[in-house]
Amino acid sequence: LTPEERPIKFMVGGHRLNLKKLGIDGETINDTYTYNPEYKAWSSPEVYDTTDRGRGNKGHEAEFADLSNQDKWALIEYLKLL
Repeated sequence: LTPEERPIKFMVGGHRLNLKKLGIDGETINDTYTYNPEYKAWSSPEVYDTTDRGRGNKGHEAEFADLSNQDKWALIEYLKLL
């Protein structure tokens, strides 16, 4: 719901979820969203680079463009109930 915050590179494989944000639990180190350094992944993670052809990080932005941050978080909280 926040396309301006989407990372260009991120780790995939063996991740744990952040149930508050509904996404992969981690942080940005240099230019890559990666797992917490203390977390031991349960598989061999790899870096997914959205600058590679066919791997863009764009999504369905128009549907959420007019929502305030408060409304976006209210929507996330609602979706957690489903």
